[in-house]
Amino acid sequence: MAVFSEEDRGPIDELCAQWRMHSLNGDASVLHPDKFPDAWSADRLDKLNAMFWGNLLEGKEAGGKFESKWEQQLEGAHVEVRLLAAECLLVYYLITQSVGPARKLEMINKTIGPDNPELHVRSDSETFQALQSWIAHPGQYYNTRQDLHVGYLMDLVWRLKQKPPEDRAALLHDNPWGFAQFAEEGDRQSDAMRHVVCHLLGTHGLQMR
Repeated sequence: MAVFSEEDRGPIDELCAQWRMHSLNGDASVLHPDKFPDAWSADRLDKLNAMFWGNLLEGKEAGGKFESKWEQQLEGAHVEVRLLAAECLLVYYLITQSVGPARKLEMINKTIGPDNPELHVRSDSETFQALQSWIAHPGQYYNTRQDLHVGYLMDLVWRLKQKPPEDRAALLHDNPWGFAQFAEEGDRQSDAMRHVVCHLLGTHGLQMR
């Protein structure tokens, strides 16, 4: 996976720093940390994982596309779980150019849902600036199996939240090789998304290649 973007990645790095601090070290939402301080808690991640992995839709089920399957899996979810799901998509989208900024914005806001427009990402926001930037072209499989990559991300963070806060902080800040090893240990794997997460967090034990 080659890194070839010459664009300013500052907005992406800033958003990832917020994700690390608010959501991975802590439990708060990336987009609305004050309003939803527990959006990335183990409990919310457990609920999202259950809705996704407990109702894994494959092939032509639920319309056959990620978008229609995702919406069915999230049916009836609490607003905080939908926000968590949207923020998982946000992280997934940060790396790639192959999905345009408008489509990224559409999918994130559709995941949050029409009942909570005040939570939507606006086109004049710093978050949208990050979505307009990109880092690499991670390949066709990154687009065609979006379900596995997003599913890996939510499972990875759920596993991370099983650790005491001090152990999480050590992995995220002081032990990049340890984080890289931890990212490989789960039963649900995505090589592409694992490289992406390690790159976005600056844990150089795994470099994108």
